[in-house]
Amino acid sequence: MKNNEQVIKELKVEKDQVMQQFNQLLKFFGTDDFKKLSGTQQHYLRIQMSIMRTYSDVLDARITDLSGGDSKEDEK
Repeated sequence: MKNNEQVIKELKVEKDQVMQQFNQLLKFFGTDDFKKLSGTQQHYLRIQMSIMRTYSDVLDARITDLSGGDSKEDEK
């Protein structure tokens, strides 16, 4: 079984990858190529971006929890 430090390191790498993709998608929103997409495709990409943000937030919460810090879940 992996120790917390190993898991935290892996989660941070995963979060960095998600945020890189998130930022690329965010930049894409301002391009002519995005504007050429159908309204439906634009809508799906916005949903995708929202889910990626939530995914990143969950990774942050897991990192915080494994680090022994307070997470938002502790407040519930």
